[in-house]
Amino acid sequence: MKQFFFIPLLLIVSLLHAQEISFSGNCGPSGKTSYPPATRMKHYPFNEESEVRLISFDGLVEISDRDTFKVRSMDPVLLGDPAPPADTIKENLRLTQSQVDTLTNILFNYGYGTHRPKSTSVVDCFDPRNAILFFDKNGKALAYIAICYQCRKASVSNERIIIGDACLDKLQLLKKFFKEGGIKYGVE
Repeated sequence: MKQFFFIPLLLIVSLLHAQEISFSGNCGPSGKTSYPPATRMKHYPFNEESEVRLISFDGLVEISDRDTFKVRSMDPVLLGDPAPPADTIKENLRLTQSQVDTLTNILFNYGYGTHRPKSTSVVDCFDPRNAILFFDKNGKALAYIAICYQCRKASVSNERIIIGDACLDKLQLLKKFFKEGGIKYGVE
């Protein structure tokens, strides 16, 4: 349990200023525009990170650095409580370099190609339960991608974060990636 109290988190407070992305339409491997790992790692925040983590959470989460973070209950009565509920951070996985390579492959090498959808559907909800967190060499949080699989939406903490085409197949690949890493909460 103590390990959860050292997990950096910068989410919900920053979500108010984050860029929201809706996923729609089918896609596949980009084909001609397939980027090799070295090229993918040049994109922010991969070019500045030293650690990437996948987490699942329940509640309002604020990420700052390894030693400081706040987790609040979703219950408005408990929002003033300074002690984070022990069960708010559900799961936490530090990615290996191989897993980071897989993640960047999903983000940058899957897209619509020449078959862009003519129309998209938008779901009016956003209740993220999963996130990809990026940290610098000093353990400070750089950025995050918060994901709500149920609402088919994501939010990025910085407009410099590029996730490529926001297509449903990519969202399903991300969901599978979380599951294969052992993250269950929010993806099942």
